[in-house]
Amino acid sequence: MVRSGGTVLAAMGIIHTLIGVLLFSNELLSIWDFGLLRGLSWGYPELAAFWFLIFGWLMVATGLLLRATAEHEPARRASRWVAISLVVFPVLTGLFLPVSGLWLLIIPGVMILHELRHTSRGS
Repeated sequence: MVRSGGTVLAAMGIIHTLIGVLLFSNELLSIWDFGLLRGLSWGYPELAAFWFLIFGWLMVATGLLLRATAEHEPARRASRWVAISLVVFPVLTGLFLPVSGLWLLIIPGVMILHELRHTSRGS
């Protein structure tokens, strides 16, 4: 399930990015027109669009990395810390952003923790 949890996280990242493109299409066009290298001059809507997309890409990258390292014993400790972070991060940020999709990160986090616990008992 580390593999499954990684797949779920990567899929969530793809969906997050697609939603960001739809929600922030005007802001992304503004970024393109204004210039990618002028980030310090962007307004709040452009910054929100940028970070929305970056977070989606980070979810995809993390999910793919978890999938790739699922069968490697030395990576299992790192996978446990990633999974714990996927559970703790939404809880802590939920104190400040209770209405957000961050809560969904708990799903792959719990999936990964469950699989790591299950496979360590079986060895």
